Amino acid sequence: MSLYSLSGQMGYDSAANEVAGAIMAEKSSNYQGQVMVVGVEGLSNSGKTTLATALESKLNADSYSPLLIEGDKFIIGKMKAMEVYSSLISSVTSGEDVPENFPELIWRCPVLQQQIFEQVSRFNGSSLDETTLELYDVLDETKIDGSEHDKTYPLTRESIILVPLMFIRQFKPDFVVYLDITPDTSIKRKINRDVRIGFRRDPSVTRKMVELIENPAMAYHIQQNPLTSGIALDVNDFTQIKPA
Repeated sequence: MSLYSLSGQMGYDSAANEVAGAIMAEKSSNYQGQVMVVGVEGLSNSGKTTLATALESKLNADSYSPLLIEGDKFIIGKMKAMEVYSSLISSVTSGEDVPENFPELIWRCPVLQQQIFEQVSRFNGSSLDETTLELYDVLDETKIDGSEHDKTYPLTRESIILVPLMFIRQFKPDFVVYLDITPDTSIKRKINRDVRIGFRRDPSVTRKMVELIENPAMAYHIQQNPLTSGIALDVNDFTQIKPA
């Protein structure tokens, strides 16, 4: 695993180029003739979707067949998730530990496993040259219940699927890009995003969500699922990161 910093002399575009190059090298070396799944992982507002979008553009320019599938399509729903967070904040404040299965309380993990990873595995093990990846009852970008819809993606042997998701490595993707960020930076960006999109939430609740729940859950997740193939990026300096 290599560590690149987005601060200092290496700007965001240069770092994205490094990551895209590493993904292409991995695809050429170990996944020729197979769909490769790349997970982009990190705490809230670490820039997972921003980087995945940049990677999609760079891989496409190099004649690969990238697909970007948001892991949050499989969230239980924004309001239901907030109810889970509220309950967990109360229990953790009372001295309980963050449950080891926290990701499964927020995301429909078995459904994500079936609809992405199992479909890809079946295709890779088949003799087909192309197929259609079919997602059912997934949320749109608002993550609000009632936005469920079906979605299809064309798959070929050259496809690289990019999946930004907070706890993606539990699904054993072929390659992981881990965005390393401090809880304090995550909190600041999360609060700024809420203000930008007009989402009303008490900043103290945001801090508790990250400090009490997400950060301990991520630490446990990393301990249980060490990286075997991937890159870690220091993304604490966000000044050079811009939407693709």
